[in-house]
Amino acid sequence: MNEGLENNLTQLHGNWTFYNSSVEYVIPRSNITYVGFYLHQPSTAAIFIVSYLLIFLVCMVGNGVVCFIVMRSKNMRTVTNLFILNLAVSDLLVGIFCMPTTLLDNIITGWPFGSLVCKMSGMVQGISVSASVFTLVAIAVDRYSGCILLLLLHIM
Repeated sequence: MNEGLENNLTQLHGNWTFYNSSVEYVIPRSNITYVGFYLHQPSTAAIFIVSYLLIFLVCMVGNGVVCFIVMRSKNMRTVTNLFILNLAVSDLLVGIFCMPTTLLDNIITGWPFGSLVCKMSGMVQGISVSASVFTLVAIAVDRYSGCILLLLLHIM
């Protein structure tokens, strides 16, 4: 039974075995090296991981402290501080949803999580980055209108 199976195999690149049929099945051989799986050398990948981890931790701690301070103190709940709270929450979302997938894209080839997670990840990344940008626009409009109104009241 194995002899018929051996005749139906074709070896490619020394590490992978494919069946010769209309449906291709990939069977890894025992001595696989995943050189093509990673985009960089291990030292470069380690630098990426450490850098992303440090930025992720600073993002989580800094924005978490901002959220904690604004939510805890009643006198910190001004319009500007609520905009800053919204910006901190949207930056937390960016850190949670964008940074791990970006790190993964920078280290390995392909997407290992499937089609649904790929589509959802892109959608959540777009929403979180858009929320961050729109909050910055709202802060800028609020500050601009505050300055213009103050200037107009001073002139009249």
